[in-house]
Amino acid sequence: MDQDLKRSQKRGNGGQSRRRNDYQPLTEPNPSYSSIQSQPPTTPIPPIPNEEQLTNPGEDGPPGGFAPGSGPRFEEMNKYNSTVSIENGRRVFSYYWVIHGMSYKLNSWSLRRALESSSFYIYPGGYRMYLKVIPRYSLQTMYVHTGLTKGDYDDMLSWPFKLKLRISILSTEDETGVQDLRSRLWDPSLLCSGTNWMKPVAGNNPECLGLGFPHDVIKSSEYVHMDQTLIKLSVYLD
Repeated sequence: MDQDLKRSQKRGNGGQSRRRNDYQPLTEPNPSYSSIQSQPPTTPIPPIPNEEQLTNPGEDGPPGGFAPGSGPRFEEMNKYNSTVSIENGRRVFSYYWVIHGMSYKLNSWSLRRALESSSFYIYPGGYRMYLKVIPRYSLQTMYVHTGLTKGDYDDMLSWPFKLKLRISILSTEDETGVQDLRSRLWDPSLLCSGTNWMKPVAGNNPECLGLGFPHDVIKSSEYVHMDQTLIKLSVYLD
């Protein structure tokens, strides 16, 4: 998997750095951490009618993946989930996933146990994708992955998959200067093997892209709110 991430956080306090954590995820030679100020997309286009919604109350909260009043970013998620918006003149599909019960998952799940989202189409008649989170990739590291899965329209699409994408962990604090954590913009044509991005034969293709970070980052109040963590996948359609 590709990683080039660097973490730095700043608040509206005269530009002084509030905290900085540099770390080395287990599987990457030279990763770094990166973050940007929280900012919702602009100019929304009507929602894409996905076939499936998140519906695993036992592991992942109430149907739909959201709980009313679940945090400062709920309004953004409710407005933009599974939609295509215009950002800086480019069409971008956004998918939001709320992970519930983070304390238990980070502290008590077995190593490498994974939770997978429901699959979703990134536009009508388009590619079908999924997200996966491994809360305890190691004793101190969590990973979020994305990949392709078999869809109803695969025979009509171009392969391999070439759309650029990004994973973000959203800040849950409603304060100026609090920043999301995000990967760099990944280009599938330059990353991983051809099999990861070819037409899926059955079920999921093996995922190769992932965002990894230490538990002491995710456990902060900035990224866990009401025992929930908010994950966003952005796919650039242009």
